[in-house]
Amino acid sequence: MMFYTDTEYLIDVRVARKERCSAGEGRAWVVGMILNERDRDHTVEVSVGGVLTVRLQENPTTGYSWSVDAVSGLEQVGDSFEAGSAAIGAAGIRVLRFRATRPGLHELRLKNWREWEGEASVANRFGAHIIVK
Repeated sequence: MMFYTDTEYLIDVRVARKERCSAGEGRAWVVGMILNERDRDHTVEVSVGGVLTVRLQENPTTGYSWSVDAVSGLEQVGDSFEAGSAAIGAAGIRVLRFRATRPGLHELRLKNWREWEGEASVANRFGAHIIVK
């Protein structure tokens, strides 16, 4: 896999797309990886200090939102929502970012749920095995 960075974009050649980097003017995040629904239950590699970005479809107006179920060896460094359109109630993309903090094999598990309704409300799950080198 090849990755390129500049001060504005993190480019993942594996999926041939750009993602705007919000690390701040004059700084770029350490090269990382972008995951989405297609990467569910896959094993991926990232360097220590690298940023792992997870992009999952979400419609928070239904009350369902993605949240971290379990994470080890990763520090959450970002959580944002990108609206799919300007329409009220429109779905969009939840963007969660994690920095790899220590070498090893780690688990990342997310769930799409209504927090106030508890575990019985979980509508979807996302998981990945993360190898940090």
